[in-house]
Amino acid sequence: MEIIEFSQGIKIGIKIFPRENCLQTLDTAQINRNTLILLLFLILPAAVMAAVLFLWPGLNWVSAIPYTAIETLGSFIPLLLAVFVLARYQNRPVVLYFSAGLIGMAIINGFQIVTAPRTNLFVWLNASAGMIGGILFTLAVFRDRFPRRRRQTMSVCKETGLVLCGASLAAFAFGAVSVAFAPVLPLTFLNDRFTALGLTIIIVPVIMLVFSGSVFYLKYRRSGAREFFLFSAIVIYQFQALETLFFTDAWSIIWWMWQSLRLIVYVVALSYVLKEYFNTSESLVTEVAVREKAQTALRKAEEDWRNSFNSLDEAMLIISDDHIIERMNLTGLKLLGLTGNNYRGKHCREVFRGSVHVCAKCPMTAALHTGKSQSVEIYDESLGGHFLIKASPIIDEQGQITKFTYVIRDITAEIKAREKEKSLQQELNLTSRLASIGELAAGIAHEINNPLTSVIGFAQMLKRMDVPENMREGIDVIHDGALR
Repeated sequence: MEIIEFSQGIKIGIKIFPRENCLQTLDTAQINRNTLILLLFLILPAAVMAAVLFLWPGLNWVSAIPYTAIETLGSFIPLLLAVFVLARYQNRPVVLYFSAGLIGMAIINGFQIVTAPRTNLFVWLNASAGMIGGILFTLAVFRDRFPRRRRQTMSVCKETGLVLCGASLAAFAFGAVSVAFAPVLPLTFLNDRFTALGLTIIIVPVIMLVFSGSVFYLKYRRSGAREFFLFSAIVIYQFQALETLFFTDAWSIIWWMWQSLRLIVYVVALSYVLKEYFNTSESLVTEVAVREKAQTALRKAEEDWRNSFNSLDEAMLIISDDHIIERMNLTGLKLLGLTGNNYRGKHCREVFRGSVHVCAKCPMTAALHTGKSQSVEIYDESLGGHFLIKASPIIDEQGQITKFTYVIRDITAEIKAREKEKSLQQELNLTSRLASIGELAAGIAHEINNPLTSVIGFAQMLKRMDVPENMREGIDVIHDGALR
């Protein structure tokens, strides 16, 4: 699963097919079977050679054309093999140096096309090919013990060009000089016998080939990587082809067998690598298609997220845990009067208030401590309105708070509506109190009117009655007072 993170903090998981590389699943049974094959590579050809020497010790076949064809193919096919090995198992030092060894051996073996077998020049070139191969195979072993991450002295491209070009030029120059100055070369083969120098320059590469082949085999046993099995088989046959110089004469049946067998091994190894290369290429094509599809889906998801982010009515921001703004939608830009992305990298307090101090009622500070969403209402004089700010933490896979979403909602209209509602409620309460007072007053008046009516009635009766003159003035005062 590959995790891709947007700049605004949204993460999407995309399943990607794993690229096939040098590491295969460790299959002990398969490793044991391949080990048996390697043992057969060592024993069976040697047994056949011994049987042929016993049954037909003097069988020879002199023919220059098949020899030239075999030597030509034996020089050309390793070059192709080296190229496809490098293409199939790329970006690894062991593969680079092994391919360089194949190229160096193939170039020097190419000069043997114009060389008569079992001559001083032939032995010199054959041993030199084994020498350059043994040196580079051994370097491959030791270079693989020091991964590139621990040695940063040389880039991948520089090391690749240096090793391949150096091995090719050195092998070509050595072969050309050897052919050009064949008469003055040190004697390695004289009167059908090896000289001390000849034995030395054959034994040394044989030892290096045995060493590097053994190490490749041990690496295969430990890792199960099929390329190490391939390298072991190729090196083993290089070792066996080189050692035939001790036991065979030119044009003998054993000599032809080893020449042909070496070519067959190259062809089989090339076929195997080509199969692996094309299978890998198909896997890479499939992987590229899947990645392109995933990238398309990712771009669409990001576009949908961006459109949704910008279509919100509320201002929304993505702010890091150290109060730095990473993202702001269009509503937020419009609210703050900003344009472009000049807000990025600035603290929210700088953008909002132009201050370097943290806000006293900062909801993010509270959310950072509680781990939960926090809200606060503020009045901003510069914006001339009331705002509700809600800070919600964004938590990563480890449960750590890395960012916050800020939602700023303009609640000015709501505040005004609440204030108007409060005013209306106060007026309603006043009216209700006045009504209550009116009812109380009406009740009191009613209670007072009832006895006053009796007073007025009796006062009128007294005024119509014949009463002394000195009482009539008092009755009028009672009557007028009750009416008032």
